Amino acid sequence: MAEREGPPLLDEGGRLIMPNGSKNGMASVFVEWSGNAAIDKCGIPEMELCSNLHRVFWCESFVASEGRRRICHFRAPDAESVRLAFRRTGVTVDKIWTGTVHDGFEATTADVVVERDFLPPFPTDAKNALEVVQTGWLEPHGLKLARAVVSFNRGRVICLCESPGGRAVQPDAFEEHTPPGIVWSCRRIAAGI
Repeated sequence: MAEREGPPLLDEGGRLIMPNGSKNGMASVFVEWSGNAAIDKCGIPEMELCSNLHRVFWCESFVASEGRRRICHFRAPDAESVRLAFRRTGVTVDKIWTGTVHDGFEATTADVVVERDFLPPFPTDAKNALEVVQTGWLEPHGLKLARAVVSFNRGRVICLCESPGGRAVQPDAFEEHTPPGIVWSCRRIAAGI
């Protein structure tokens, strides 16, 4: 399991300093929302106009099969830059937050998204959080973790999973063994595709 970024560091002015010696000053920012907007770079054709102004760059999106839920990954100086860009385009979203991306797991593709919030007491670090996720949330359903995103406050985790044999996971059955959250089938749209 490789960790791309560490915990957030702030300067005296409260601005994000990228951890692990990142020289480009860009954070991984995640936007979640529900709706029926056309899927084209998250359904926001105007976002390209904001990328130069706010330094917000779209990387990829995970879109629910029926198109009503999506999570988009952006690179930006901070979450506030993404909020400003969305506000400028007039698109309302549910959540915007920064997190660390973890990959290097057994699975390499994702067709299921598992969203969960950690209620206090949450694990003290991302590694412990991901161990809870794997053994308690995913293994009982035969899901293989491809990538995970853990929020900087360790209060939220998004698991990008490969389903067993490519079959759909039943959210109702999933809830019997896990804390409340959302489970949905997805397709990935990435920059350059």
